[in-house]
Amino acid sequence: MKSLVLKNFTYLSLFNIMMVGFPVFIYPLVVSRIGSELLGKVVFYQTIAFYITVIVNFGFNITSTKKVANNEVDNLNFLFWDIFHFKIFSYLFCSISLYSIFYYNDYDLKLLFFVLLIPLYDIFVPQWFYLGRQTMGVITVLTAFNRVAMLILIYFFVTVEQDYLLYAAIISLVPLFFSIVSFVLLINGSEKIRYVRPNVKRIKEEVADSQVIFFASLSSVIKDRSNIILIGAYIGYTEVAAYDIVIKIINIISGFFSNYVQAFFPHMSNRMDVLEFKSSLFKLSVIACVVTIIGYVIVFFSQEIFSLLHLTQFDLTFI
Repeated sequence: MKSLVLKNFTYLSLFNIMMVGFPVFIYPLVVSRIGSELLGKVVFYQTIAFYITVIVNFGFNITSTKKVANNEVDNLNFLFWDIFHFKIFSYLFCSISLYSIFYYNDYDLKLLFFVLLIPLYDIFVPQWFYLGRQTMGVITVLTAFNRVAMLILIYFFVTVEQDYLLYAAIISLVPLFFSIVSFVLLINGSEKIRYVRPNVKRIKEEVADSQVIFFASLSSVIKDRSNIILIGAYIGYTEVAAYDIVIKIINIISGFFSNYVQAFFPHMSNRMDVLEFKSSLFKLSVIACVVTIIGYVIVFFSQEIFSLLHLTQFDLTFI
């Protein structure tokens, strides 16, 4: 069992590095092509779309993971499609509402359209399902292909400032394409997931079970992401790009903490051992301390890090 936890932790860590670390890796390339101002603009709009992602996920990555890991589900098809239908409905409602509001204001609607495609990835890649089944290797491999394809397209096609919309299209459409492919493979694979019509009563029960996790996640996102909105609205998009890269570097490190929790959670859901729990709690405390120290070191030496990444045009004094 420990080897399975280690395996899932490794896959989750690789997944986190590719999801969060990839933008950091390509920052010098993108800044040299479209400039820090337009990159910051894309990040600003991405942040708006990220709120929709939180609503779409609605805490299912915790509650539904537990149900799958503990075999608490009488019919996995019901759970799978109820969550899928809720995500689709909430995504459409939020996206259409947001686009309608922005339509009557001075916003870049083309850019908004592309970034609003990003939450679809979390609809077609049910991370809660893979975590519950403890098969994170599937989406880790998928993400690797996804990132390689994005890098190739960005390198060859995003060449001038006017290509910022193309850049937004690539980081939105490429993950969407791979997520749909993985979704089709999942429902037609060995799990034998068969389509079930939505049931309002069952969906309400799933939402009720997850609402505490949802509000906790939402409050955390508002606390962390609101800074980007405020910086973009009152300071500038260039500063948004600078702030974003520092946060991403910190998140790469802090991700190891959350990855350990996620990898260990299905195991503890199945088998609660007091000694094992205490041991894991101690490890989590150590990881938390290390992450905190590294975070402060990164912020303190952010100027040196930016020089290493050839991003010296950023003014980090406001951070």
